[in-house]
Amino acid sequence: LTEKGLDLWPAQELVRVFARRKPRGTWKQRWEDAGGQLYGGRMIALKTSPVWQALGEGAGGFRDTLGNPWPPFAWRSSHVWRDRNRDEAAEAGLLPAGEAA
Repeated sequence: LTEKGLDLWPAQELVRVFARRKPRGTWKQRWEDAGGQLYGGRMIALKTSPVWQALGEGAGGFRDTLGNPWPPFAWRSSHVWRDRNRDEAAEAGLLPAGEAA
């Protein structure tokens, strides 16, 4: 990702892309255990946040993780990233207006 690209799209949101018949625990709990903060119930963090590595390493004691700082973070996960632009990052309180990503 280029510096300009990071400045335009500084954050990512972890979202579920399909529902499971039998949900396997709560990703919001994993998120919080990894140091992530919920913004209106949404799992959004800057791309440079350590939450992504912590998710992959199984913060909170999760043993189904893959060690990746990118999706999939866990075996058979249905969660992926969605890029979030500067305005959305600012609305979530992740990045003050005018501050470089």
